[in-house]
Amino acid sequence: MTRVKLEQIFYEFILVVKDYRNYVIGLLDDSGRIKFSSEKKLIGNIIPLHSADKRNLLFKVHVKKQNFGYLWVYSEDSEIEIVGRLLAQSLATRIEYELADEFLQMNASLDEQLIKLLLDEEKMDLQATKELMQEMKIDWTLPRVAVLICSNRGFEAEEVKRLKYRTEHKGTILALLDSKRLLLFKTLPQSIKMGMVKEVITSFIEELKDWGLADCRYYVGSVQNKLSYYKQSYEACLWLTHQKKIAVNQTVFFEDYQVDFFVSHLIESKVNQTFNYYYETISTSEIDEMVMIADGLFQADYNVTQAAEKLFVHKNTLVYKLKKYEEQFGLDIRGTFQGKVLFYMLSKLFKNDQKQEQAGGQL
Repeated sequence: MTRVKLEQIFYEFILVVKDYRNYVIGLLDDSGRIKFSSEKKLIGNIIPLHSADKRNLLFKVHVKKQNFGYLWVYSEDSEIEIVGRLLAQSLATRIEYELADEFLQMNASLDEQLIKLLLDEEKMDLQATKELMQEMKIDWTLPRVAVLICSNRGFEAEEVKRLKYRTEHKGTILALLDSKRLLLFKTLPQSIKMGMVKEVITSFIEELKDWGLADCRYYVGSVQNKLSYYKQSYEACLWLTHQKKIAVNQTVFFEDYQVDFFVSHLIESKVNQTFNYYYETISTSEIDEMVMIADGLFQADYNVTQAAEKLFVHKNTLVYKLKKYEEQFGLDIRGTFQGKVLFYMLSKLFKNDQKQEQAGGQL
């Protein structure tokens, strides 16, 4: 902490305790010289450190393993010892707060640098990233998952500082991408099983809400254990923001939509052109129904009875519609693995083509 900052803290402290008008307060260096005082004419004078008596009390100011000299309290008040101890505790608390704030500001800046390195659009500088993480005492060998938090109202600087302070010891990396988007790379246990990730992250997000980070939307990316792949976890979050509409305080996990993700990348290839003939034979309303049925079957592991319950239709009605699709597309939807996969892919391909047409994207 700089001398200027310490001086500012001391004089702000004097304003707070100005009610003690019959007291003279000063901050001494280790030689007893008065650096700052409520009576500025005394600055530069020396108070012998061994000369404490009933009217002159000295309290060592030691905060976070740092020495800030001695608080000198002078008064003829009979309550001087009680008041002096209260003043010393108050000053130490104020300095401790400022040290914590400085630490958070420094680390927030480092976090921003680290996030920038991890998300570099061209090529990540792996060595520079590791060196920065080492400086920040962050273990880069642990698996992490990106959590993108979006807020319509925006995030305040103090809000992010408090969050950083709470997650610092856990090795979580976080930084604002802009005023309304906060990105975290949440640390996971080294040997965590994939089936436990959702439980761990859900619990973590509930903690965030308890800490005041409410009225947000949470997008959870893919788990990664290599620095060079952290960007892919973040991009999975971005994909979710474009593909899945969720309500405030709701969380969506990439692991629940991995098939959709792979299919969406197939859409970008020439696969949709291959099935264009089938697309021409189906109406807009039929596409919406087909997507709903395909999703229902997928979620029920192609168990027709369970899928019918999820879709709130009679089993026979669902079987009738599946037979119709089997005849229309020449697929064995209820029998072969290939038929199941192709039916699901076709539903997504058709839906994407429909969106492109509505946006004027196809000729």
